[in-house]
Amino acid sequence: ASPAYGERWGRHWLDVARYADDQLRTEFYYRPLPHAWRYRDWVVSALNADLPYDQFVIQQIAGDLLPHPERRECVIAVGLLSLGMMYQDDGGTPDGIAIARAETLDDRIDTVTRGLLALTVSCARCHDHKFDPIPTVDYYSLAGIFNNTGYVDELVFVAPDEKDDYEKAKSKIAELAKQLAEAKKSNLPDLAARVAAQLAAVQRDTSFRFPRVHSVQDTGNTDMRIALRGDLRKPGPLAPRRFLRVLAAQPRPLFTIGSGRLELARSITNPTNPLTARVIVNRIWQHHFGRGLVGTANNFGRMGDKPTHPQLLDWLAHRLIDSDWSLKQIHRDILLSATYRLSSESRVSHTRIDPDNRLLWRMPRLRLDIEAWRDSMLSVSGSLDSQIGGPASDGLLTASRRTIYAAVHRDVQTPSDKLLRLFDFPNPRSSSGGRTATTIPQQQLFALNSPFVISRARQLAARVATGTSSVDQRVTRAVQLLLARQANSQELAVARDFLGDAPDNSYNEKLTRWEQYCQALLGSNEFLFRP
Repeated sequence: ASPAYGERWGRHWLDVARYADDQLRTEFYYRPLPHAWRYRDWVVSALNADLPYDQFVIQQIAGDLLPHPERRECVIAVGLLSLGMMYQDDGGTPDGIAIARAETLDDRIDTVTRGLLALTVSCARCHDHKFDPIPTVDYYSLAGIFNNTGYVDELVFVAPDEKDDYEKAKSKIAELAKQLAEAKKSNLPDLAARVAAQLAAVQRDTSFRFPRVHSVQDTGNTDMRIALRGDLRKPGPLAPRRFLRVLAAQPRPLFTIGSGRLELARSITNPTNPLTARVIVNRIWQHHFGRGLVGTANNFGRMGDKPTHPQLLDWLAHRLIDSDWSLKQIHRDILLSATYRLSSESRVSHTRIDPDNRLLWRMPRLRLDIEAWRDSMLSVSGSLDSQIGGPASDGLLTASRRTIYAAVHRDVQTPSDKLLRLFDFPNPRSSSGGRTATTIPQQQLFALNSPFVISRARQLAARVATGTSSVDQRVTRAVQLLLARQANSQELAVARDFLGDAPDNSYNEKLTRWEQYCQALLGSNEFLFRP
């Protein structure tokens, strides 16, 4: 199977996990997460290996607690928790500290319950849930689990026989850092630049040889008191750590092993839990058809949409569990179905009855997200770098790697961030249940004027023109490459009229006529939409 599968579907999961390479920048605080990419790479690798979904979930909630032979990978997996929002107080005031702590706990609860169970448990933070059977005590039963889970900023993996080498590397880094400080203090910019380069090289080599990860660890096993009206400074009755009563067998067992994360993970993935399997197969359906069988992918509660095909949702959930939680099996079942192979052609008689296509009488046309569109432009132009994994890059407009390897910031800091937000990239401050698709003038202006698109058009033009002797051959090859079909007679006639007898003559100060034609194909609806 192509490793691009894990990259493509890994990006969908990272939306759910609110993945980012830094913390939110505020006036007083900013914290990059330089090792976050290891979690992103773990997700890609796990999906490519078809790691059973129950293990996929367990490792992300409690991987550091598993007696697993691949413990290093499991410790990376808890990035679901360690890469979440870390709220900061406003200068050490008691209220500020309490609010920051409460918001950080709420981030973990919200991500786990909406992402894995599609329940809005956070609505029970200050009072019993207004619509779903989730009382406030259940919220703080989960909060107690994460209240006993501490953040580990940098966990270093050092094999027993590498401890001496690691200590030498640490000493070298400390020495170079001292030299750099002295050079700056002595106002020696040339020396400072050389030492800084050496320091960066040693740090990079050490980071690859002795991997560092952002992780979590258990810090206690005590229950938490209910915060009256959500205020941690007003403690109420004790809330024993245990699973949600609406999903648990009665009587509910207490969580007594460490923080309770491992017991929580096993409760979530218990085959008797009616939500976990349904939620993930619904997400898979959503990304194949543009809308899930339940339209609100992050909310299966009373205020969410009802399933359009409840029996199909149940069948897919049982199919997932019966196939040992294999996500690839669910993909196969969907892709081989008659529904997936439907035409996208509309019919007036059907539209009158079901204008929103809720009954799936045709295949919906879906616009590519920014990752798929940008990666497709790189691919057809022959410039895609298929290297898998590695540190994040900020240069989306100049790099040739897949978009999943771009740095994700929780606020807009770079041109890459602006590009992602322009094309509806989700806000990584919270779990995303699906992307909106907006249409604004700036998007088409990007396709017309961006140096990135212009560069891809030039590369595509050169690639297609090689070995051709006529305009018809060029156009035919370009249409086959970009649109996976033959060019029709009308398209050939339009191309001849535009390109003339000299397609390589300059059309404007930037592009030749042939390059301009290729740019138009890259921005065309047929290239931008599927199927």
